[in-house]
Amino acid sequence: MISTVKRLNNIVMTDIILSLLEGQDWWVWVAAAIAAASAFTAATPTPEADSKWSKVYSAIEFLALNVLRAKDKPEEKSE
Repeated sequence: MISTVKRLNNIVMTDIILSLLEGQDWWVWVAAAIAAASAFTAATPTPEADSKWSKVYSAIEFLALNVLRAKDKPEEKSE
């Protein structure tokens, strides 16, 4: 009984969220920016922490929603 109520609450909340986002032009651009940033961070190597691109790359990672354990660690140089 309780799991049925939880499922119904989830369905109702999903419907509310989707009805708010439906027809919103900005939602498409936000989703596209997240997808592009995610593709960029997946296709490029993580720069070293002290490089000039590390700050820019960290901002792109944040935009791609790559946070906490989803982030790649920079590659160490082998000597």
